[in-house]
Amino acid sequence: MTATLRHEGALVDVLDLTGSGVTAASAARSLAAIDHIPEGAPITLTSPGAPEVPLPSPLAPFIAAVLRELAQGHAVAVVSTAEEISTGAAAELLGVSRPHVAKLVDTGVLPGRKVNRHRRVRLSDVMAFKRRMERRHRLLDELAEVSEELGLYDLPLER
Repeated sequence: MTATLRHEGALVDVLDLTGSGVTAASAARSLAAIDHIPEGAPITLTSPGAPEVPLPSPLAPFIAAVLRELAQGHAVAVVSTAEEISTGAAAELLGVSRPHVAKLVDTGVLPGRKVNRHRRVRLSDVMAFKRRMERRHRLLDELAEVSEELGLYDLPLER
């Protein structure tokens, strides 16, 4: 089953194999074929009676990711980054609580807007915030590693 919703420049598309006749095994076979394509190699879409259509090469990892999820029996949703989402959905993407996201919006750390009593944030802003969070976590992990290597955790605390 697929469902597509378009409004005001936003795209939300859900692909669920349930009842479609497509199986997780066929998705896995397609994934295996795509995984053998060298990085950056041209990809061509073919269909009987239609001309070949070249696809942008950055689509290969995206298509592989979709097939990987389908092979595991998961439904896949494609959402335009222009789409606004709720603070609950943002919290789930960020791995934090909904009240924390609301606080981030209210303090201006995460851009958002209020619609009546509800806050909305753009998916692209949430993903940019997530990348910044992940970078900070990587840097903190590196700092902890260097501190450990230098034996800084073994020093007595001075007060």
